[in-house]
Amino acid sequence: MLGLGLWGGTGCGTNNLGSKLAPPDPSATDALGQTITCTNTSTVAEPYVVDLRGADRSHLEAVMSEGIAVVRYDCDGLEVLRGCTVGSAVDPYTFVGVSMKEDQVQIDTIDQLRANLPASAVQLEGEVTSGAAIDIGLVMVGRKSIRDDMVAREDLKGPGCEGATHFVRSAIVGAFAVEKGTQGKARAAAEIFGAGAAAGSEANRRVANRDGKPEDCNNAKPGDSAPPEQCRAAITIELYPIAEERPAVAQGDDEGSGESAPPEVEALETKCPSGFVRAGGKCTPPQQVASFQCAPMDFEQCTQQCERGNGPSCYNLGVMLRSGGSGRERQPELAQQRFLAACKADDGPAKACTAASFELSRAKQWKPYAEVLQRGCDRGDSAACDTLGYTLLRGRDELTAAPERGVALLERACGMGRSSSCRSLAINLVDLHLDEPRGLRMLELGCERGEANECVDLAMIHRMGRSAAGKRPERALEHDRRACDLGNTSACGRAGKELVEGKAPIKRDLRTGVALLERGCPTPEPGARFISLSSQACTTLAGLYQAGKGGGTAKDAVAVLERGCSDHRRFTCVELSAIHAKGAKGLKKDPAKAEQILRRACDDKDVSSCTALGKQLEAVDQGIARAFYEDACTRTRFPPLCRSSEKLGGKGLPPPS
Repeated sequence: MLGLGLWGGTGCGTNNLGSKLAPPDPSATDALGQTITCTNTSTVAEPYVVDLRGADRSHLEAVMSEGIAVVRYDCDGLEVLRGCTVGSAVDPYTFVGVSMKEDQVQIDTIDQLRANLPASAVQLEGEVTSGAAIDIGLVMVGRKSIRDDMVAREDLKGPGCEGATHFVRSAIVGAFAVEKGTQGKARAAAEIFGAGAAAGSEANRRVANRDGKPEDCNNAKPGDSAPPEQCRAAITIELYPIAEERPAVAQGDDEGSGESAPPEVEALETKCPSGFVRAGGKCTPPQQVASFQCAPMDFEQCTQQCERGNGPSCYNLGVMLRSGGSGRERQPELAQQRFLAACKADDGPAKACTAASFELSRAKQWKPYAEVLQRGCDRGDSAACDTLGYTLLRGRDELTAAPERGVALLERACGMGRSSSCRSLAINLVDLHLDEPRGLRMLELGCERGEANECVDLAMIHRMGRSAAGKRPERALEHDRRACDLGNTSACGRAGKELVEGKAPIKRDLRTGVALLERGCPTPEPGARFISLSSQACTTLAGLYQAGKGGGTAKDAVAVLERGCSDHRRFTCVELSAIHAKGAKGLKKDPAKAEQILRRACDDKDVSSCTALGKQLEAVDQGIARAFYEDACTRTRFPPLCRSSEKLGGKGLPPPS
């Protein structure tokens, strides 16, 4: 085991006197700073692992070089499990360099010890009482990450998985030194590195630990794909809870466009145990520090902590100012000020730079836009690398296209574990003819690994003829069927439709096609987990049933469309309304019900239903239709509905709120 004792027992004394300067051993009443009882560790956490020694550290590094590391992290401590792997893991952790940062952290209470060094908290409790502390010097040069953001218990393999609670999503790497210190006398990182464990007392040798050389770390650069040889020690590990079951949620209508996702503006979590806050690079009780990172969505606390100069709190405040909510008006200009201030601050999160880029792009201030995104990327935000990379692939106004730099930035985002960036990189390598063989191979590897979206991307490329090989319908069908097997209902719909229609060179296969359509628009089982349906699968299957094909009837068609309409799938409500309006074999006409279906769907912002209902109203009364279009335009902001309103003399698209 790597360690015991997170919030659990009492301080352990020692009979070793060390030097005359060593603080005396604590009694039970001397154990200061013990104020929080552990209750819940089933959250995302990021503890230090600088206290791991010898075989324990070697084991962690060996596991991370081969696959996904699995741990037990609870109120009793932290243990990297031996004999436990993730069955679906194929790729090792990928390193991406960020701007080098030196820092120092002082652990000076038992609470802080248990929250930040859980692997050896019990053994070290006697070292943080009666004026003593633990000083940690850090040089951080990058992060190792995996693409997986979820591991389910069913994915775990091996005899050593009992008690597994979390997996290691990423790790900050570099060099570190741990030394005994004095409370209230913080030392710079260079001083801690220079102290030297060998020259210390017995009291210091119980604490001292180090790995890596700061002088080697000086050779690291942002964007490096590997850390320097003597600067690759794990400093912190980011722990994600293991899910009890893998959600059966199918991907939606993904067309594999390779477009960059919008900049992420999400509040920062503390990644600390319950009752702790993050301040000065560590988790600590809030009463033990002057300022700290505020809790997400706590407006008063974030305002107070931002005014005290806490960069992460200014960012969280900006998130709330931009989004409004809880009775507050949106204040985008003030939010932008907070984002820019947090982006420039030494302790500001990299996400603040990405958030600031949004308003700069709206104002078409492309030079500062690129600068803040580059800063965010260099500081480790994958969204910043992704957004700037995609922009540079094609350029924007006076921001000249730089495809090579754009590819390099997308590679960095991909290496940081951002799956969408890996896909965007591969797709653009093909679409922009930058390196088609590499792009296709990346997608093929992802599809083989079990990533449904990569299979869909390949299907789209081959179907639309976006590669040098031109249109390859049979390969497209092959990849869609693979994606369908992996749970992508939209792929089931496309593959099923092609087999039902049987357009050359695809041979018609009604039975297989119907089976695929049924998988794309399945009947929910009692107690089943949510699964998104495919609009194409539902409408195609309903059309077959209505025509008396595929073993179904008009009533079966209604049941299929009702499933799709309830799941807000495009056009399913329109088709359902049409059946009731016209009637079918064994089904009477019901115009009132047909209109009711469209109105309910339109109220839920289904634009296809709004469009269909609007056309019906135009044929009856254009005044009523105009009022309807105005309302639908305001609610949905769908340009065709707004144009229909204008055509009838009504209001058009309203200005952004």
